[in-house]
Amino acid sequence: MKKLFLVVSLLSSFLAFGFTDEYIISTIDCYDAKYFLEEQIYFKYDDEENLYYLQKKDYFSSAWYVLTPENLEILRANIKKALDWGKIAKENKTSISKELPDSQIKVSAIKEYHNEWYSSSRDITLTFNFLSVVEHSTVICSLVIYGNQVPSLQNQYIDIEFEEVIFTNDLIEYFYDSISPETIEAAQKQHEKQKEAERTSVEKLIEEAEHVEEEIFNH
Repeated sequence: MKKLFLVVSLLSSFLAFGFTDEYIISTIDCYDAKYFLEEQIYFKYDDEENLYYLQKKDYFSSAWYVLTPENLEILRANIKKALDWGKIAKENKTSISKELPDSQIKVSAIKEYHNEWYSSSRDITLTFNFLSVVEHSTVICSLVIYGNQVPSLQNQYIDIEFEEVIFTNDLIEYFYDSISPETIEAAQKQHEKQKEAERTSVEKLIEEAEHVEEEIFNH
């Protein structure tokens, strides 16, 4: 009887607190600039805090870079500008290496490292560079993003940074589409649908457990 009551209590607690507010909107492909290996960045949203995140992972850690709605608009504008510059570079077959004007974004960050959590002691500045290279009459365009290194608030020997990543050609446009209002809206609808399905499932389990508990109590 006590075990059954515990099950009902746990299910009720899950119903109240078990639905996460953070979810993945899109997975964005890019390249690690150091070794030019394929990498993925997760674009996430927390609907309780009304904050967006770019999440990066490696073998030892995971970091969340906080984007306010205003920062997200700047990020979109930067990618759009890179697409426009890329179109011009391809039309003129021109090599360019230049920082996008008025493009820097200051973000706070949270890092999980060996099951310990750290927050940035100050904002990290994300910088956006555009690069086009002409090779055998073919123009390769890249958007490069990197951030400075800052110590964590909890431990000055644990640093947090946004290591340099590269988006080439079609990946730039894919990045732009991955953070578009349409993509965000579609992910939000899917998230709400999933939450409702989970909620219905838990409510049904609670109802069945309470029914069994009532039958046991009556006998």
